[in-house]
Amino acid sequence: MEEANRSVVHEFIFQGLCNSKELQVFLFLSFSILYLMTVVGNLFVVLLIITDPHLHSPMYFLLANLSFVDFCLSSVTTP
Repeated sequence: MEEANRSVVHEFIFQGLCNSKELQVFLFLSFSILYLMTVVGNLFVVLLIITDPHLHSPMYFLLANLSFVDFCLSSVTTP
């Protein structure tokens, strides 16, 4: 007595967060600025640690790796 699902979907409507154009622009700008600050900050930390010879110790190596992982995570999840 196995019953199969025989329903068929003819259309799919994808609705966003809101219908307000002003709110969409505000959210887009807010998330874009936050994303750019995260990317620039993490890349700055990584480049600073790589270029400065005084920062070539295990602690700064760990911080550079954490910044790189944070950069990769934000690049995967935010867009």
